[in-house]
Amino acid sequence: MNEWAQQEALGKSTIPAVLIHALSPNQNAAVVALHFVAMYLELSVYSVDSLIVPYAGSTLLAVVGGFLNRSAIKSVHVTIIGLFFLAVPMIAIVPTITGRVFIVEFLKSYAQLITAMVSAYCMFIIIILSSREKLIQYFSIILAVIVVGSFFERFDAVREISDAFREFLYPKNLLYSADIRDVASYGAVRPRFFAREPSVVGIGAGILIATIFLLLRTRFVFKVGGALIVSLICMVVMRSPTIIFFTAAVFYGALALRPGERGKYSWLAGVGMVVGLLAMSFLLVYGTGLSGLSTRSILGGGSYVLRVFGPPLIWLESLRDNFLFGLGLGSFDALLPLARKAYGSYDIIALFPYIRTQRDGAFLISNAFWEYWIFFGVLGGTVLVILLARLFRVFGIQRLAFPFVAWLLALQTFGGVSAYRPWYILFTFAAVAFVAQKSWAGDRSARAA
Repeated sequence: MNEWAQQEALGKSTIPAVLIHALSPNQNAAVVALHFVAMYLELSVYSVDSLIVPYAGSTLLAVVGGFLNRSAIKSVHVTIIGLFFLAVPMIAIVPTITGRVFIVEFLKSYAQLITAMVSAYCMFIIIILSSREKLIQYFSIILAVIVVGSFFERFDAVREISDAFREFLYPKNLLYSADIRDVASYGAVRPRFFAREPSVVGIGAGILIATIFLLLRTRFVFKVGGALIVSLICMVVMRSPTIIFFTAAVFYGALALRPGERGKYSWLAGVGMVVGLLAMSFLLVYGTGLSGLSTRSILGGGSYVLRVFGPPLIWLESLRDNFLFGLGLGSFDALLPLARKAYGSYDIIALFPYIRTQRDGAFLISNAFWEYWIFFGVLGGTVLVILLARLFRVFGIQRLAFPFVAWLLALQTFGGVSAYRPWYILFTFAAVAFVAQKSWAGDRSARAA
């Protein structure tokens, strides 16, 4: 009988006992680390000039790891995830009838979502069965390598090695090459340390920082202070302000994942963070228009438009006739005219002409949070959140607000709601909450002894 089963038998834990599994905790931690490296490198199947199977390497590791730990997979988990998969096409029925959903595009995105959810669930299983100490150690080493490598990439020798690797691994047309824009917006070329583009470096660092500091068993001030210091170092080295969203997730997690009464009402802080973030988004939009400030001076570069300024505008446009069930998963063709109309209202198209000529709506939004609500609608999106909340409750997670609030913050940094990365992050935050509760049970057992 393992320690979780012993705690359950003693009545010291509300966490379900986990059966015997094939991999040891240290081996599971190694799988999690290798999986992250595969995700960071975006090991995928490519043709000469296009992406065929995204995140193939990390998906394979997740599924194999989940299979080896299959004794921890419960039928109720599979049932709820199955209901989630059933709900997605049912939500898309209304947009399909009204002609907004193209079946082929929906099926492609739906297949990608199924793969992403199954892989993310497998990673949840692997993470909760991992050695906490080893996981912190491995992720700290990976973070140190990325930070040091990003710093030294400013030197020709390191940059040439990194560029050669990227040119070998990725099709040329998928590589980031906007060095002039980097210099104009950030003051220098951003590092792309063995990654396809600079944003991957910043987001990867953010995921590592959040996971490491949320898993640390230390006081609130050291947890948040340490995350803030490391985040500032990474932002300076990587020139990636998106890391701050993951730092905010650490702050909320440090509040929410405290045992007993101290964390019981942390959901109120979560509501405050959500309301504050949404209010800030709309203040940026309407404040720009009402103040008469130059839109160019506010927006700076095009990525800010697609990530922060534009998505709420597109969502508002989608509410006119897609309020309940959205545009339908993967309906970027339906999103395209809405994006052009939204951006046109603030003369953004005049500032960034590529918006007018862009034929793929996927390149006109880079915020998975707003993308989620645009595609699933207010009612459809709420139904899916309820199913996810039920799944996490079955996992035994008590502080349900934490994974969702932290997920909302992380989704501000990238697009692609049917892709693997957003679902991996959600289930990782859920796993962190699970591990935190395991430590509560361990502390109670130690005090009782």
